[in-house]
Amino acid sequence: MSTLAATSTGRSFRTSHRLLLLTGILCFVGIVFIYSASSITSADIYGNPAHYLQRQIIWLLIGSLVLFIAATIPLAQVRALTFPAIIAIMVLLCLVFLQDPINGAYRWIRIGPFSIQPSEFAKAALIFYAAHKYAQCGERGEPARNALLTVFIVLMVTVLLIFIEPDRGTPAIIVVVLYALSLLAGIRKRSMVLLLLLVVPYLYYDLFISDGYHLNRIRAFLNPLEDPLGKGYQAMQASIAIGSGGLTGVGLGEGAQKIFYLPESHTDFIFAVICEELGLLGGMAVVLLYTALILTIIKVGYEARSHYETYLVFGISYLITVQVFFNLGVAVGALPTKGLALPLISYGGSSLITTLLMLGLVINVARNTERQEQP
Repeated sequence: MSTLAATSTGRSFRTSHRLLLLTGILCFVGIVFIYSASSITSADIYGNPAHYLQRQIIWLLIGSLVLFIAATIPLAQVRALTFPAIIAIMVLLCLVFLQDPINGAYRWIRIGPFSIQPSEFAKAALIFYAAHKYAQCGERGEPARNALLTVFIVLMVTVLLIFIEPDRGTPAIIVVVLYALSLLAGIRKRSMVLLLLLVVPYLYYDLFISDGYHLNRIRAFLNPLEDPLGKGYQAMQASIAIGSGGLTGVGLGEGAQKIFYLPESHTDFIFAVICEELGLLGGMAVVLLYTALILTIIKVGYEARSHYETYLVFGISYLITVQVFFNLGVAVGALPTKGLALPLISYGGSSLITTLLMLGLVINVARNTERQEQP
């Protein structure tokens, strides 16, 4: 083996190990702070302070198995499952309407004591589908825009099903990620008028025709004091939590805002709990972990050896980046409140398993690159 090949091989191994290490650290942070943020609520509701912790550990074990399978399965088999996966996701998105609503929304399917959220899996499935269709064009020597209409139709149907659950945030994230992935595939902006035709009516309906829920959230974001006990309550309590932490925090497990002050402290606002208990330094450490993870994924995308691998990995990097950006932005008061999980850290089985599935595929691509660099 030449020196160059040896260096490349070592680099690929380090990349795979770094991905696994960063994933493990973020999952560990999630386990610790899910317990810290939810123990009092769990004890009050279920009589067991470890209720949410125990459930998350079960999801983590399942997700770890999913990651292992995704990291070792031939990518050709993954591509072969793309269309069946899209069909399965659409069926699941229809089945949610046969369930009893939770907080007025049809987003979950009950399976015994657990529930799954199909819209979380839909995010990944659409990335897999778009990567497959755009890669097919590249492999045939065709421009990627030849697949745009097909991708748009699948996107539109999926987004519509999620939109009427109702869920406004997930469709917005999906559209942003698919737009970025389409640009990466070489589709010109003017060719993506279809996506704009989807976004403009969505915004108009959501802000001016619907019940005004999200417009009120924007107003609360601009002036939380206008409705401090209503729409502005979560944002204000999150700000109090982050401000209370100072530079080094009040101590692990010692935060006060999780004691029935900050709603969803173990899910959407878990970053506020981290900042309260570990301070600005702890919050910055989490941001650095995500930065390292995303940059490592991007590195794998640049080193990928095929159109499909490149589109797949970059699509995953876009999705994780957007979710982290929006969750942290909401937590620190830079964006209007919206229920979005912090990948690998927030409580929630569907989000955790989906993220571990995607990271397993990134590791798979990194391992493929290493194997192809061997003589």
